[in-house]
Amino acid sequence: MKDQLLIEKFISIFEDHISFVTKAELPKYGELYKKIICFGIIDTLSKTVLELKQHRKRITKFITTYSDHLIWNKVSSSHLMKLLELESFSEFDSLKTEVSKILNRIQTQSYCIVDLDYEDICYRWPKIQFVKHKINNKKIDLSDIKHINLFYNYRNYLIHELRRTDSTWDDDIEHTEPYYECLIDTRITPNNNCWEIGYPLGFFVKICNELIHNTKEYLNSKSINPYSIFERTDFLIKEFNQRWF
Repeated sequence: MKDQLLIEKFISIFEDHISFVTKAELPKYGELYKKIICFGIIDTLSKTVLELKQHRKRITKFITTYSDHLIWNKVSSSHLMKLLELESFSEFDSLKTEVSKILNRIQTQSYCIVDLDYEDICYRWPKIQFVKHKINNKKIDLSDIKHINLFYNYRNYLIHELRRTDSTWDDDIEHTEPYYECLIDTRITPNNNCWEIGYPLGFFVKICNELIHNTKEYLNSKSINPYSIFERTDFLIKEFNQRWF
């Protein structure tokens, strides 16, 4: 019973944060600030159910395990086309054609649910050894452009650079699905088309509500006191602090 009460108290903190994100009217940059709050919720909750120390692995595994959305295992069509442009083998032509058809259907805006699943692309991938492409000293492969990894990259831009990577279309509480927006920019592609991915605020709220609910279910099923996972903050040196309980 004691653990259950502590779980209720702990979860109520994040429910309050989401309530603020949903209801608060903020001035300029308000959506950006609200998304940062959402990633703070995700980061904290992930520590209660996973012991992974590597941050990207913990966050991405937490989201894919405790969120029910189908988008995470899909591969971004715009990023896939960019990756395929690096492949000169004719074996890739059919896949390039299919991805081009998906992007050509995106006239102005379209939801990312049109993207292909990761396993589906792996199945269609030509039976030649896949080589990671080195771009600016970073190796890129197919898994890097799954939405779960792009969402984590989106997080890094928000938190570390205080900027979004998408435009303002549908970035409000009413829109709950990731989308593409087709932009015209001759600096980016020869045919003047560039497809930005947008993760609207409503999507953040939807995902956070799922994660809060499923984390609560997990903690109750295991009778885990979430406060036992965190240290007190009497000192700003983590090792100096004691556990709460």
